[in-house]
Amino acid sequence: MIRERVADVVITGSGVAGSLVAARLAAAGVKVLILEAGPRVQRGQALKQFDRALIKTPESPYPNEPYAPHPHEDCPKIAQGILIEVSRGISA
Repeated sequence: MIRERVADVVITGSGVAGSLVAARLAAAGVKVLILEAGPRVQRGQALKQFDRALIKTPESPYPNEPYAPHPHEDCPKIAQGILIEVSRGISA
């Protein structure tokens, strides 16, 4: 059975960035819906993977999967621009 959902903002991905943006928007009273295609990440497993990674980057705790690929070289610039735009509409 399909259930209709109503939201002001839909965020694709419940990773670190998606979750942080969703939390800030929700705290500001925005109705947020998060869509996630991947499996639940076990914190202990992610910490072990981060510990084993030779280079410590924000994405190193997570495997590079087709449903959640690691960012490309220009993605941090794009994501940073989106966060700046979102934060302009939120009172800190």
